[in-house]
Amino acid sequence: MKKTSLFEKHIELNAKMVDFGGFNMPIQYSGISDEHINVRNNVGIFDVSHMGEFFVSGKEALQFLNHICSNNIEKIEINKAQYNCFTNENGGIIDDLIVYRCDENEYMLVVNASNIDKDWNWLNRYINKYDCSIINESDNIGLISVQGPKSLQLINDIFNKDFTLGEVQMVEGYLAHKWGLTGDLPSSHPYKTSITTVKKTRINLFLNVFCNFSRSRFPNSRNGKRIF
Repeated sequence: MKKTSLFEKHIELNAKMVDFGGFNMPIQYSGISDEHINVRNNVGIFDVSHMGEFFVSGKEALQFLNHICSNNIEKIEINKAQYNCFTNENGGIIDDLIVYRCDENEYMLVVNASNIDKDWNWLNRYINKYDCSIINESDNIGLISVQGPKSLQLINDIFNKDFTLGEVQMVEGYLAHKWGLTGDLPSSHPYKTSITTVKKTRINLFLNVFCNFSRSRFPNSRNGKRIF
């Protein structure tokens, strides 16, 4: 079973660990109800480093992704993201993913942990027809998801940036962006979950910054128990 770079931290915090997508992941610390209420009312920090990350670049990267994905890649502006999915020749879904446009001809694909190998093989089945390349950085990148109604406030304060517009921003070597499927910010926000992508060699340092800052910024939050 695989482990994320934060495995030792989870053990230190007495997390209940289970097999999730082939990774040894935490499902709770103090208790599901307690942690659920905290994230709904304040802010919680989650280790989602088991997700896969592929980078596609080259002058025909857009055409390749438009062929392989169901949504229109042309609609993604630089520093924006789009929910998408891979489909097979019959229209069946292989996996859902998020596509980030990092530059004019560079994209990052975030795929589900259990489908990393399957997605990688599927992409490489067609990429030779296009003038672009793909790199699998899944083992080198970690993800921290910061969720809850105060997540945007915490992210803005830590980075001293305004992520209200939902743009992907590179800050001090970290790729920070907003995305959400969990509805943890008011519905008026176009994006709902703050997620930060970091190199795995720096993720423990980054996590400590988040925990310490959140405890000082929101002293009444149960996040002081370092809920992930």
